[in-house]
Amino acid sequence: MEQTMTSAISAASSKLRHRRKGFTLIELLVVIGILALLVGILTPMVMRSWRNSKRARVAMDFQAISAALESYRSAFGDYPRVIGTETGAQILCRALIAPGPATGSGQDGADGPGFKLRGAAGQTYGPYLEPSKFKIGDPLNPSVSPPDPLKAVLLDIYGSPILYYPTNPGKPAASVDYANQAESSLLDANDNLNQMGLNGLYVFYHATSDTPANATTRLRAMLGDLSDNGLIDSGEIAVTVGPYILWSCGPDETFGTASLTPTQQDVNNCDDITTFKQ
Repeated sequence: MEQTMTSAISAASSKLRHRRKGFTLIELLVVIGILALLVGILTPMVMRSWRNSKRARVAMDFQAISAALESYRSAFGDYPRVIGTETGAQILCRALIAPGPATGSGQDGADGPGFKLRGAAGQTYGPYLEPSKFKIGDPLNPSVSPPDPLKAVLLDIYGSPILYYPTNPGKPAASVDYANQAESSLLDANDNLNQMGLNGLYVFYHATSDTPANATTRLRAMLGDLSDNGLIDSGEIAVTVGPYILWSCGPDETFGTASLTPTQQDVNNCDDITTFKQ
């Protein structure tokens, strides 16, 4: 009798141990549910941290660019100005890094970064920005490496051009002429609009069917001119009357708001990153 009970207990223990070797279906489902819940909670936190770290990097880059612009101004008595059909982004890159060769297309007279104002002899100016700390490229011709020095721009951490808007000398009153497409205004809205036509998604264009007029409307709204007339009217507030603006597309990698008729809320919700030198 005792031997029979011992055998039964041993058999039951063996079955119990056998059952304990794996999870039941219910246990697996519970574990999967917990993991899915944790992923759902942690993923937004990780993504937010990732976006914030990139925004912080852009802010640090803008500080470096601002310091470089002051060095340039100290050397030449003025900030870089936009001339001809070149964009502010192209002028910024050449003024601070001067990526062109000593001779040939895009020559600037100096071997390596920096440039010379006259001939092969004399002082080399710049670079005012550490070349190894910034990527340069031509978003319209990304396959060309190295990029054409005349078309090269500084790229932000998102791989998009860092826009540069210098205010025009003389600084007309902001309430008189603020952001028209003319050199007579405080800001020339043409300075970073693509001068080569609608080649895909470039500065402030949101579709291949978009127009420079729409891009100017968005730009004016971001600067405080919601009425889209180039002026700062009663009830509107100019974003800046300082000597220049630096502009990054932000985490959505798109400049400005997508709305064709932006409201103040559209502007407030835009994730672009800007530095306004006061």
